[in-house]
Amino acid sequence: MGKINRKNLVENLNKVNDQIKTLKDKKFEYKTGDRYLTGWSIIKNVKSIKELLEILTYLKQQMTSVNDAAADLGIDLNKIEGIEDSTPTLCGYKVTEWIEDVKTRKAELDNKETLDKLFKAKRLFENNLSEDDKFELDMQRAMDLLNE
Repeated sequence: MGKINRKNLVENLNKVNDQIKTLKDKKFEYKTGDRYLTGWSIIKNVKSIKELLEILTYLKQQMTSVNDAAADLGIDLNKIEGIEDSTPTLCGYKVTEWIEDVKTRKAELDNKETLDKLFKAKRLFENNLSEDDKFELDMQRAMDLLNE
């Protein structure tokens, strides 16, 4: 968005409304669902970036520990019966699935932060609408209803 003035206020408000709709409609899928990661939390309930960073650090350490342990013992993980791959599991899910969910949660938190900013901008736009702007928006909504 460039400079906002009276001439383009309604246009910018419409853009913000479109962005809000797009972000509100965005879905976030978690492979681990409501499963609790022992010692941490349910990933989709984590509220802070700091905690996500700590969880991801822990998960990455789990990934390297299995491979490092096998290397230290001179074990070829491909030759061990019952191990399809070397990806460790935690609480019934592969560590890579937990890592993917941490990244999904980060994206969801980023989405929420952007939505918060857009709602603030929307309020500012709406507080500065002139009577003509309000009339124009009402007529746009009326036309949208008639064209549905």
